[in-house]
Amino acid sequence: MQDSAARPTLGVHAIHPKNAETFNSVASTSEEIRTGRQSLQTACTNCHKLKENVRRCAKCKEAWYCSKECQKQHWPAHKVFCHPVEGSGIMKLVNNFSANPFLMLYLEAALIQKFDLLNNPRREPPHSARIDVGIEPAEIPDFLAVFEGQQTRTAEEMGGMMQINTIEPLKAIPSSQLSPERALIWNRTQESGAGQICFGIIEFGNGESEQTIAAPMLIHPMAMEFVREAHPDTRTSALTGEVTIVPFSFDQCIEHMNMHIRADKKNQLLLRTALRASDIQAIRGAAENRSTRSAQAIRTKMARESIYKPTRLTFVDARGDDGETSLSSLD
Repeated sequence: MQDSAARPTLGVHAIHPKNAETFNSVASTSEEIRTGRQSLQTACTNCHKLKENVRRCAKCKEAWYCSKECQKQHWPAHKVFCHPVEGSGIMKLVNNFSANPFLMLYLEAALIQKFDLLNNPRREPPHSARIDVGIEPAEIPDFLAVFEGQQTRTAEEMGGMMQINTIEPLKAIPSSQLSPERALIWNRTQESGAGQICFGIIEFGNGESEQTIAAPMLIHPMAMEFVREAHPDTRTSALTGEVTIVPFSFDQCIEHMNMHIRADKKNQLLLRTALRASDIQAIRGAAENRSTRSAQAIRTKMARESIYKPTRLTFVDARGDDGETSLSSLD
C-alpha cells in the first residue's frame, strides 16, 4: 500500500469559461421553481387522498399524513420501513426537481428511450421505474477526494447536491393488480393526461431504504418530438480544447441532468443540500465495490459520465492493479 502523501494527485479539474453562460441560458429561476412546486400535490400515505396540509413522519421523513388518525392507522405497515435518517430527507429535493421544466424534459426523454415509447406508446399495463437519487459533494474535486480516501474537508465545508445515479425499469404490473396507493396514482395519471402519454408511475429512492416517493408520470408531446429530432451533443474540454461528439441517448439524458445541477453554483435550482455521513459512506462503498444498492448506483454513474473519465485513468495509474478498488473495473 502506498503512503497517501506519496500518491500522485487525482487529476486536474477545469471549468469551461462559458459554463455559467450556458447554464443561465436554460436554467429556471428559484422563483419559477417555487411557483411550480406549489402545483405539485402530495397524497396522504394512509388514505391516499390529496390534501394541502399534509405533514411528514418526523422520524423517516418519507411518509406523509393528513391527520394523526391516518398516521396511527398506517403505523403497523409503516413501522417496518420507518428508520431515522440524517438531514431532511429527499422529498423537498424531489419536489424541486419535479418543478424544473428543463430537468423534467430530460427525464421524460430518458424514459422515452428506455421504454421505446416512440415505437410503443402503450398505456396498459402502466410502466414503472425507480430513480435512484444520490447526494454527493457539490464540487467534483471533493467527490474524488472522498472516493480516493483523501478527504480533507468536512461534510459541512463540502456541501451536497442532488444527482440522478440510475433509472431502472421495474416489473410491469397490470392496473387491476396494483396496490391501492399505486392504483390511485395511475387513475390520476390517466385523468390528467389529456393529449399526453400516460407513462405510469416513477419512484424516487435514496440509498438502501425500501421506502420510495411515488409519483404519476406523463410524457408530453414536446418531449416525444425532442427525442425524435435530437442531434448528437458537441462537447469541448475546458482543459485541452478537445471536441467530442456524444450521441443522443438514454445515458446522455441522465448525464445532462446531472451536469445542469452541477453547473448551478448559487443554488438557483434549489437542489443543493447538506452532505450527510451516509452519503460519504456510499461513495467510499463505491470505491471499495461494496454490493450495496447505493455503492453500485454510484459506480454505474461514474462509468457513464464523462466528468469522471480522466480521473479513472489517473486513478489506475496511481494505484495500479489493486483488486476491487481499482477504477479500471468501471470501464
